[in-house]
Amino acid sequence: MASNLAVRVASPSSQLEISVDATTTVAQLLQQLPRSETSWGVRMLSCGVQQLGEGEMLQEVLSSQAQCGEVPLLSLADYSELGPRLSRTEVCRIPRIEYRGITVEQLCILAGFTSEMAPLWCEMFGEKAGDSLKPETFNLYHLCHWVLIPSTAVSCCSLVELMATDANQQRPTWYISLSWITSLCRFVECVRRHASVRKFPRQGAYFELGCANNQHVFGEEDDMLNPRVARFARALGNCHGMLLVLDSEFTPGQRMWSLFELALVVERRDTKTPILLDVGTAMDSHASLLTDGLTTEEQQMSPLRGMRHKACREANFPARLLEKVLMLNISQASCAVITDKERILNAIAFPEWKDDELFNQVPPSDHANYDRVNSAIGSHVALACWYAIERNLSLTRGDAWCDVLTRTLQCDRTRRLVQLSFTGCHHFNDRKLEVLVSHLPPALRILRLDLAFTGISTLDCFGALGALPIASLSLSFTGSPLCCVKGLGCVLPQLQLRELHLCLSKLNFLGDIESLITALPCLRLNDLDLTVNLCPMLTESALLEIQNAANQRSWWRRRRSVNFGSKPRPSAFFGAFSLPRWMICATPPREHFDLQSPAALAALLKCADIRLVRGEFLLELHADGQNFVRRQEAEHMMTMSGRSALVTHEEVHDWSVGREVFWHDEATPEHRRPCQRTRIFSVSHCWESREHPDPFGHQLSILASEVNATDWYFIDYMSLCQYRRTPEQTESFQLAMSNMHVLYAHDFTATLRIEELTPPHVREQNNLRRVTIYHDATATVREVSVAELCANWALYAQRGWCQAEAQWSQTRSLPASWVIPQPRGNELDGRAPMAPETFQELVEADELVFTHRDDLKEVVRLQKDVFLEKAMEASELVLEKLSPREFLVLATALPYYCSLDRLVIKNSEMGLDGARALAEALRTNTVLKSFSLEHTLIAEGGLLELADALKNTTVLQWCAFEGITMGHLERAELVQVEKTNRYLQILY
Repeated sequence: MASNLAVRVASPSSQLEISVDATTTVAQLLQQLPRSETSWGVRMLSCGVQQLGEGEMLQEVLSSQAQCGEVPLLSLADYSELGPRLSRTEVCRIPRIEYRGITVEQLCILAGFTSEMAPLWCEMFGEKAGDSLKPETFNLYHLCHWVLIPSTAVSCCSLVELMATDANQQRPTWYISLSWITSLCRFVECVRRHASVRKFPRQGAYFELGCANNQHVFGEEDDMLNPRVARFARALGNCHGMLLVLDSEFTPGQRMWSLFELALVVERRDTKTPILLDVGTAMDSHASLLTDGLTTEEQQMSPLRGMRHKACREANFPARLLEKVLMLNISQASCAVITDKERILNAIAFPEWKDDELFNQVPPSDHANYDRVNSAIGSHVALACWYAIERNLSLTRGDAWCDVLTRTLQCDRTRRLVQLSFTGCHHFNDRKLEVLVSHLPPALRILRLDLAFTGISTLDCFGALGALPIASLSLSFTGSPLCCVKGLGCVLPQLQLRELHLCLSKLNFLGDIESLITALPCLRLNDLDLTVNLCPMLTESALLEIQNAANQRSWWRRRRSVNFGSKPRPSAFFGAFSLPRWMICATPPREHFDLQSPAALAALLKCADIRLVRGEFLLELHADGQNFVRRQEAEHMMTMSGRSALVTHEEVHDWSVGREVFWHDEATPEHRRPCQRTRIFSVSHCWESREHPDPFGHQLSILASEVNATDWYFIDYMSLCQYRRTPEQTESFQLAMSNMHVLYAHDFTATLRIEELTPPHVREQNNLRRVTIYHDATATVREVSVAELCANWALYAQRGWCQAEAQWSQTRSLPASWVIPQPRGNELDGRAPMAPETFQELVEADELVFTHRDDLKEVVRLQKDVFLEKAMEASELVLEKLSPREFLVLATALPYYCSLDRLVIKNSEMGLDGARALAEALRTNTVLKSFSLEHTLIAEGGLLELADALKNTTVLQWCAFEGITMGHLERAELVQVEKTNRYLQILY
């Protein structure tokens, strides 16, 4: 062998070639390799699967590779990246292993380090030994071999102690249970998802045994015969909850030690200090999480709304894992050491046994405690997956799964809480409800069922509830075909209820509530939350009777607010961010169309005979130099492709139920091709004359630049029957006008605002233009000169209808209202939702004008109703391009948002007065959890006003200032706020 040997040393950031002689040791080579400014700690060289000790001679180690003519390749790992800048022996000693938690931030650092190093390291075992590792398959066995042991060898400590700076910050509140074959990057993704859902700060710590254990002290963890008093069990007992991380094979359910951890959680389920059990998985690129009960955020909502939020959040959890969970059998689990399995089974079956009894006795093959753990874990995951299964499976398979899930639920005989949401599951019918009710656990104390928009029609099966010790009952039937509540009314007096939450809303077939009226006075409740509204078949006398029945009980602890015959007044919740505890409302005289349902939008278009305009027809009108066409003439016109110029009601119905909408270039069926789901736009614009909205064609030219041929558009002149109308047309027109807000506030529409008028030079150039209108004097449709029209040049901002349409459009949770053409530069054209009293003030100050004064009261009423309906239901509000004035409008409106969880403001400009008003709204906030201000120019002193408001808030948990210019004083103030307010995390 030659006296000198060339070797390559590879790290994630560089690759060097160095010559070594026969006496060079690994330690000497490490000294030759340059260190970065942040490199302080242990470094390790490896060759293939072999980790090189500092005393080894390099040429002896690499001789085999050199003889093959290859330049030996060494991998350099610098573990300095994992910990603080300390000396090699200075670590943060934490004597008690149960206090060695690892924070989310430290886990992210660990995952980033291993992702960079994984391609330089090799598989250690099996057929793939020697192959390069991949970040996505780098698991905890690899972590132990390549990181946990070598990085802590010099200090003889755990990884947590190596990475920590303050022992007090490492105390864990959540325990992690997982199989070591789990990919590290997916494991960390699960933890990040868990921290996000649970609103756990990045400084919060989790206990993970591998990172907490000192790998250099044999038996530090399992030094006791009784697993119940082992240190990992004590760590679990000190934690608020356990996060169970699953892989695609449900490996933790096959491992004895993991199942023992689950058994400890199940034993604490019904105690005063239960351990929550959250289940996470990241089998795909997206991490999914099932939480034990509602999160803190969801607990702030009403029980039924919180359940609905939880069900939607968990809907993407892979249901295929459920089959493996339901097959769980603790007695069949595997364990590397047979004696460990025996003492664990004995510890589960006989919790009171001592060490020698656990070790010397043969465990029973079957035991009630085994079944208790099996059934508790099965029902826990089954309840969480039920919504996704019901929504995604066919009717036949759904029936089969329903039987399986209900049997699993019934087997968990000690379960005291069942909460399920089936919102929108149309296949969930009376039979499934009967199966569910008949299989509820016998120890059930709390039952919460959200059956909104399901197929439930009767409640006869509720008689089975009489045999259960239920103390709290929450039920919602909103939008279902429920026609009778007799079964519920009959069983209520048999229950020892303390809480009743019942929502009977939007029930078109409910006509009999006599049994409920009879039952209410018999109940001895501490809390009643009752909603009865929008039920057209209920008479006013029936509503009055149920109101009287509710009022007969004067000793309810919870203060009640009664509202009968109308929607709740703003004063009932203004400034309180809360709704009345219960309300009974008569059906309003006008029809109600839901602002979130495509079917409701289609129903309005049909009932009021509103015809949408095809985008291709608008493009053809513009290309031919024509104007908007009156509805009565447009409904007889065709496009060049042979279709009607106006969309038929049948097409709208197909769109609302999700069927494919076809359009084609030719009139023959063989040319038709599917397109993406058609979008619906409502156009808000000025009428530039009494007889025609756009006599010069300027608005049509603007609209044509934005129109998509496949989309549909609401344009009042073309969509509604115009003067002069027949009696039938007048009736439809009045219905449309009384529900005009639906077209601009519905979640399945967007708004295009044409705020500019025809420029004077265009009017002058086209003063001889002729336009087709209905000519009242001759009672004919004819062409007239634009000079004969009764012009109206009031600005968009001064028109009552235009401002109402703009305001309705802003009540959507996400931005869906745009000015066209797009303003040049960064013009602040965004709108904040406007409180009813602010809108009323504008009207009373004559800042808004109406062509027809009769419209004034109707517009004011509609603006109020739409705002209140949207504000009560909105959980998220995203606003863009707000001017300083709009922040004052927003601050006045925020107290109405009684369910708002998240507020985001982007690309805006905030004045000092706006900052003060918003700061005051944040001080009085009782619901908002997350506030984000992004790329917004804030006046001097404005950020200090906001920071002062954040000092004492206990509700707001996340606050982000992204892209905000701030000075040293503002930054220091935010740092101080985060230190003093332990509830709040600020990102900037």
